[in-house]
Amino acid sequence: MEIKSKKLKTKMSQKKFWIIALSITIISIVISIYQKRKTDALLSIPQSYVIGDIIERRTPTRGDPIIVYIYVFKNIKYKREATIPNYDVKEGDRYFVSVPTGHESEGIFLFNKPVPKNIKHAPDDGWKDIPN
Repeated sequence: MEIKSKKLKTKMSQKKFWIIALSITIISIVISIYQKRKTDALLSIPQSYVIGDIIERRTPTRGDPIIVYIYVFKNIKYKREATIPNYDVKEGDRYFVSVPTGHESEGIFLFNKPVPKNIKHAPDDGWKDIPN
């Protein structure tokens, strides 16, 4: 009788493990889809472009590296984080940030658009197009 009870507990433990693992996986997928759709929606509205400065790069125990960046738009300084998607970036690097109209605090770091060395500052209200 005791052996059956242990086997039953083991099966229940395994079942709980797989339910929890599946739940975490589903939640992660839903969050990823939400973030992608939100970014796409923000990029679909008119944009201004400013300069973003990477002030910190960190690598969590799990997951992709993260940068912390700042940008200034209309004399207001914003600070955000972004996951690094396969780019070799470091503290002090400067990239363009896309600032959606009406959502100025949700500037999107453009990893594929480094700021040329000859550009030192952005206009207070940014550029309508990314300068060369």
